[in-house]
Amino acid sequence: LGGWNDTYTAVRTIDLSSLHRTGTYRLRLVGAGGEPEVRFRVAPAGQLLDPLRADGVRFFGTQRDGGDVLADVTGREPSHLTDERARVYEPAGTRPPTEVGGPVDVSGGWFDAGDFLKFTHTTSYVVAQMLSTVRDTPAVPGLREEARHGLSWLDRMWDGETGTLYAQVGLGSGGREVRGDHDVWRLPEQDDRLTVRPGDPDYLLKYRPVFRANEPGEPLSPNLAGRVAAAFALAAQTGAEDDPAQAREWLDKAAAVYARADTRPDAGNLVTTVPADYYQ
Repeated sequence: LGGWNDTYTAVRTIDLSSLHRTGTYRLRLVGAGGEPEVRFRVAPAGQLLDPLRADGVRFFGTQRDGGDVLADVTGREPSHLTDERARVYEPAGTRPPTEVGGPVDVSGGWFDAGDFLKFTHTTSYVVAQMLSTVRDTPAVPGLREEARHGLSWLDRMWDGETGTLYAQVGLGSGGREVRGDHDVWRLPEQDDRLTVRPGDPDYLLKYRPVFRANEPGEPLSPNLAGRVAAAFALAAQTGAEDDPAQAREWLDKAAAVYARADTRPDAGNLVTTVPADYYQ
């Protein structure tokens, strides 16, 4: 079908819509050095996607934080149990963050990636994707339970009484006076074993800071308001038949978060992470 666009001329599209028979096909690049070939399968959607869904559920199970880790899958122990009584901090640029509130329970959830931070920005997206899959293909083993694990943490990150959404648990990169998550290579449960006092370089590894997405009662960055509201609304939709009262609570939370969206944010000032320039 020709090139993808004028910028990426080496990327080519190919029409495979005429392939209807199940099997493994070979795509050979004639004229390329060594004439490399790629093998791909054509099969019913269930055969192709069910293993990927299972892998997705398994992956997020290995990413669990808190007391409900899947020890039989990962061999890990519960981790970051002090997140149950975390303190709220104000980011302070290159200086150590300043404590401004708490305690709040932000335990559980999933690690974001290869580190041990937890973000509302990414978790809300994953929970919404999981719950929409629960709605459309409810037979995926373990998916509903894993979605609930993420949803429970997302619920803790929203304080409906004060109108506050928390954006992040943990400090990524530290500095001269404090070490952050990215500064230390270890298993997550080792953070709980630290013996530290306020002012120690590793203090915020064990007693992890929580950062707000907004000041209490103030508008929310629209990306977070939309994603969190969507996750709560999907929780209502997928749970309405089994527990109508709980579904109504989720729907009310979705409406409350959505109503706080800042519909005229300053350009480039979406709240994602602390520091903000990680994932703008």
